[in-house]
Amino acid sequence: MNIDIYLAIGISSLVLAIVLYIFGALSERRNRRILDTINSAIKEWQTKIMESTIELMESRPEIIGKRAYMEEVKAKTEFLQDLSERIKFIIENQKTDDAAIAQSGNLKILLDFFVEATKSNTPPDVLSDMLKRTINQQTETKETK
Repeated sequence: MNIDIYLAIGISSLVLAIVLYIFGALSERRNRRILDTINSAIKEWQTKIMESTIELMESRPEIIGKRAYMEEVKAKTEFLQDLSERIKFIIENQKTDDAAIAQSGNLKILLDFFVEATKSNTPPDVLSDMLKRTINQQTETKETK
């Protein structure tokens, strides 16, 4: 009889352990799904908070001013590179006939603009417009002669 009681206790303990394992596994799966949902919601909130923070930071006048300044520096650099290439081309391809006088005048204009562009705070678009007007005026003056 004692053996039957011990056997019944042992079998019931085993059955109880299996039942508790099954309930634990089911509970763990349910809890994992809940935690995954919470985790994805937190990540979504963090993403939205970061995006709004970035928008606020980028809309500050200091940031906008720095961007505008960087664009101006970039445009001025491109203008100076173009101007340098034109000057280099004239120097490398010097004329020896009547065109040499015109070429010398063009070189002087380009060098003057290069000096003006490197020392002043004049925006590159203004310098470019001034250069075009000067070249057009010289072309018109040559055509009238």
